[in-house]
Amino acid sequence: MKVVGVIFCLFPLIFVGVGAWQARSQHVKIRTYEPVEAEVLSTDIKVVRGDDSTTYKPIVTFEYVVAGSSYTCDDVRPISVSSGHSWAKSVISRYSKGQKIIAYYDTGNPSSAFIEKTYVFFPYIFILFPMLFESVGIIVLLGAGASGKDPPKPVSKAAEWFEVAASKTIGTRRRAALLAAAFWHGVGLLACGHYFLVAQPPYGLTACIATGIYEALGLIPVGMFVYYTLLARNVRDARVFLNTSKFSLGSEMVVGLRQKILHTVLVEDATVGLVCMTTTRTRNGNKTTIS
Repeated sequence: MKVVGVIFCLFPLIFVGVGAWQARSQHVKIRTYEPVEAEVLSTDIKVVRGDDSTTYKPIVTFEYVVAGSSYTCDDVRPISVSSGHSWAKSVISRYSKGQKIIAYYDTGNPSSAFIEKTYVFFPYIFILFPMLFESVGIIVLLGAGASGKDPPKPVSKAAEWFEVAASKTIGTRRRAALLAAAFWHGVGLLACGHYFLVAQPPYGLTACIATGIYEALGLIPVGMFVYYTLLARNVRDARVFLNTSKFSLGSEMVVGLRQKILHTVLVEDATVGLVCMTTTRTRNGNKTTIS
C-alpha cells in the first residue's frame, strides 16, 4: 500500500509542473509583451485530433512591424488553447481580413506575439486536477500503516500474552486527512487565487465552475478529519492480544480485545477478524510447513 501511496504522490507532480510552467509562461507574456499595431491577414479553425477526442483551435494570422522588420504570427492567446468548435468559431468571428488590431510582441524575440491579452484557466486545471491523486496518495501513504511485506509482529506483554501493534490508528488517519486537506486547499488557494487576482473580470465560466467543483471535493478530506477527531473523543485505539507469537495453518489461538471507551455506550456486538498478511514455507525433507 505504501508503494501505491508513493506512486500516487509522485506521478501527479509531473502534471503540476507542466501546469505551473504554462501558468508562469502565460503570466510573463501578458505582463512583459509590448503592444504594437497589427493587421489581420486571415482567420481559420485548426482541427486538433487526440486519441479519444477532437478539439478546435482558432487561428488568426496577423502582420506587424517592429524596428522596420515585418513579422507574421497566428497566436490568439498567450498559450495555445483548443476547445469546442463553437468556441473557436466565436473567437475568429471577432476578426476579419484587413482589420486593424493591437497585438503584443516579445521585445527579445519580435517573431513571438499574440492578440488577446486574456488569462486562460487551462494551466490551472493542470495544477488542480492531479491533486485528487495527490491527496489519495497522502492518505494511503500516511494512513496505511505497515506494509504487507513487513507485518507487525506480536510483542510479549505479559505471561502467555502477545500484543499485535495496530498498523492503522485513529491518530494516523486523522493526521493523513488533515495533511491531505491542507495540501488540497493550499494548492487550490495558490492556483485559483492567482488566477482571480491577475485576471480581469468577467472571469471565464470554466474557471468559476472548476473552482467550485474543486473546493466541493476538498470537503471530503476535511470531513474525514472531523470524523476521526470526533471518534478520538469517544474511543481509543483497540489493542489486540494473542496467546501465541507463532502461527501455522490449522492451529488454534486465543484472541483478546481491549478498547477504552470514553463515554457511556451500549455495545451490542463486537467482532474480531484475522487477516493473513504474509505466508512462509518451510521445507523439512519431504514435509512442507506453511506458516
